[in-house]
Amino acid sequence: MILAGIAGSMCVGIAIPSMTIFFNNVLGVFITYTYAVVQGNKNEADTILEEGVKTAVVGFLYIALAAYVASYVAYVCWNVTAVRQAKRMRQAYYRSIMSQEPEWFDSVNVGDLTTRMTADISTIQEGINEKVGFIIQHVTTFVSGFILAFIRGWRMALVVLAVLPLLMGSGSIIGINMSKWSSSVQDAYAASGAVAAEVLSSMRTVMAFNGQEREIGRYSSKLGMGAIFFIMYSIYALAFWYGAKLVRDGVSTPAQVLTVFWALMIGGSGLSEATPNISAITSARGAASEVFKVIDKKSKIDATDLESGDSAEDIQGEIEFKNVSFNYPTRDEVKVLDNVSLKVKPGQKVAFVGESGCGKSTTIA
Repeated sequence: MILAGIAGSMCVGIAIPSMTIFFNNVLGVFITYTYAVVQGNKNEADTILEEGVKTAVVGFLYIALAAYVASYVAYVCWNVTAVRQAKRMRQAYYRSIMSQEPEWFDSVNVGDLTTRMTADISTIQEGINEKVGFIIQHVTTFVSGFILAFIRGWRMALVVLAVLPLLMGSGSIIGINMSKWSSSVQDAYAASGAVAAEVLSSMRTVMAFNGQEREIGRYSSKLGMGAIFFIMYSIYALAFWYGAKLVRDGVSTPAQVLTVFWALMIGGSGLSEATPNISAITSARGAASEVFKVIDKKSKIDATDLESGDSAEDIQGEIEFKNVSFNYPTRDEVKVLDNVSLKVKPGQKVAFVGESGCGKSTTIA
């Protein structure tokens, strides 16, 4: 299941940058069509346009179908794997609890044990389901996008690659905070507008107290997130400027420039989109450390182990304590049994009577 999930995720990751190949073909067809029309070959241009677009459409359909099947396989495989692993962990966790010696339960919180078996293992399941597939998919998109970009135009790919970390960083920030920003964009502009109106209406007072720099800082702080978009669009401008230079010099065609650009953008965004899924895996690792502490704990006396130990062949049923003293490790200062002696003969009925904490349950255990 895991191998099938990995294969499906990688196929989806490859499918997205692969669309730029047909995008390149469509652009080439449009350019050829325009050139043929300008030359007066309208019939030939129509034939070229029709055949080229049909080929591209068929290619897009094949990619879409392959991506659909691969994404379905990946989703099912990763979720089935996560459910199976969670089931095995719960069974192993419960088995480990049942095999522990009685004194161990005095050193742990029973509520914590049940919480880890439900909430913590659910967190682990969240960290190993389709989110792992998404990370593989996005990393594959990143790698395949860059490979395609370097094949189509390595000069432009190198230029964009130099500044791509800035784009990936800004993309990660936007992806993580998009939900928060989407509801506060208008608030930011409203706040900055209010600051500007306040300052401009009291400009004489601001100048009297030499507060220009302070007010500029107030206004800039309200528009701080605009710097991230400035970085993104500056990288776009650099890519198109250098691409136009390559076209002018005859090194690349317009279709190649756009193909390289979109392959790099798709590849870079793929890696930045993997970032939010990593947090789920990090949370799962933290939860797993506590769960596996219990699973890996070896009991001093394993109640579920029926093979080891000595078995008495002739049991008469007589029980005898001779000067037995006992205290729990977690309460070393409290002596539960202090020099106790008793004998219970076979068939004899004995009742233990005493106040709470005097050792009745300890004697039976």
